[in-house]
Amino acid sequence: MRGHALKLAMAQLAIRHRSMPVSRPALSLLARTVGPVVITGVAASSDIDSDRCSFARNSISFPADLATLPLVLGHDISKVVGFVRALDYAADGRLHIRAEVVDEVARTMPALSICASVLEAEIRD
Repeated sequence: MRGHALKLAMAQLAIRHRSMPVSRPALSLLARTVGPVVITGVAASSDIDSDRCSFARNSISFPADLATLPLVLGHDISKVVGFVRALDYAADGRLHIRAEVVDEVARTMPALSICASVLEAEIRD
C-alpha cells in the first residue's frame, strides 16, 4: 500500500476507532543566528509519532551521495534551506542526521520532519 491509498486506509481506521489526532503545543522558535548552523539529532525512529505512525527499524534508504538530498522547508523541494551532511543508523535502528541549515528563517525552527516515499506499508489494527 502506498501514498494516497495508505492515507485513506489510515483515515478509515481512525474513523472506525473514533481516534482523534494527538494535539501537541507548537514549539517556540529559536533565537536568530548569523551564518549557517549545524544541527544533529534523530531524523526517524520506530517510535509512534503524533499521527500514530512509525518507521520500521533501519527501513529508510537514502542515496550514497548526500549532496543529492537537500534539506527543504515544509516538504517543498523548491525551498532548499540547507544540506544533509550525514545520515547514519544507530544500533537501536534510529536514523541520525547531521545537516547544515543556511536559511535565516529555517535556522529559527526547533524541529524537522523527514519526507519519504513509502514503498511498502502495513497497518496494524
